[in-house]
Amino acid sequence: MDTSRFRQLLESSMGNVKPLLTEQDWSKFPCVTSFAGAQQTKLADGTIGYVINGETYYNNGRKSSPSGNVNYTCNDPEFKTQGKVGNYVQQAQALLGMPQTDQDGKFGPKTFQALKTKLGIK
Repeated sequence: MDTSRFRQLLESSMGNVKPLLTEQDWSKFPCVTSFAGAQQTKLADGTIGYVINGETYYNNGRKSSPSGNVNYTCNDPEFKTQGKVGNYVQQAQALLGMPQTDQDGKFGPKTFQALKTKLGIK
């Protein structure tokens, strides 16, 4: 059964009550779900969010940031760097097991140390 049809039936039988099912549609934001290093997280309300560079992205086009919740689109700069050198370094940082907060896309001392550790070099 199509989930949208199921939802319509549920809502029609319940009247004007919020249904118990929460829709998890990320189709408008594939840039978030496919972002290298994005970590899926379960939010307090039971929905799914993604953490990228310490910011939580929601499937409604909003994200948490140091300045509060703001809108985002797949045209934002952090998604335009996908496939460029900075993103390759960030992917390598994720593969090296570096903490999300250190995955900045820059090959600096922390990345170099993580690489040496992974290779067993002191």
